[in-house]
Amino acid sequence: MFLNEQHEMVRKLAREFAVNELKPEILDQVEETGVFPQDIIDKMGEAGFFGVKIPKKYGGAGADTRSYVVMIEEIARVSAVASLYANSPNSLGGGPILLSGTEEQIHKYLTPLSKVRRYGLRIDRAGCGIRRGWYEHDSGQGWRLLCTQRTKDIHHHGTDL
Repeated sequence: MFLNEQHEMVRKLAREFAVNELKPEILDQVEETGVFPQDIIDKMGEAGFFGVKIPKKYGGAGADTRSYVVMIEEIARVSAVASLYANSPNSLGGGPILLSGTEEQIHKYLTPLSKVRRYGLRIDRAGCGIRRGWYEHDSGQGWRLLCTQRTKDIHHHGTDL
């Protein structure tokens, strides 16, 4: 695969992040508890991983697909779970909004998505499978789930997308 200077910078950043932040003891704890540390998610957002494919005019990096793939590959080398967190805002959550959303929806949902902690993904150990959901900060009370999608059915709560 041919990588230009930008791709190599993304590769280096993602690789250093994965090696330095996704330590084996942290990943072992994730396996035991099923909870991914919020501070790692925050650091991923601060590093810009949540907005790699999101255009600059919406607060992202505006990088190409190859940069995105390189980033996901480097993070997944250390933790597949962490790569899902980086993938979600760029593809699973952000892609449909960018492709099909109105300008108002793009500004309302995609711009915050490129920052930190707006989109959540977790594995539900109660047998529901993967849950995806939109979260928003609830006036000092923490993060509140607006809607979820389970593998077998769809439930909407709060604001419609």
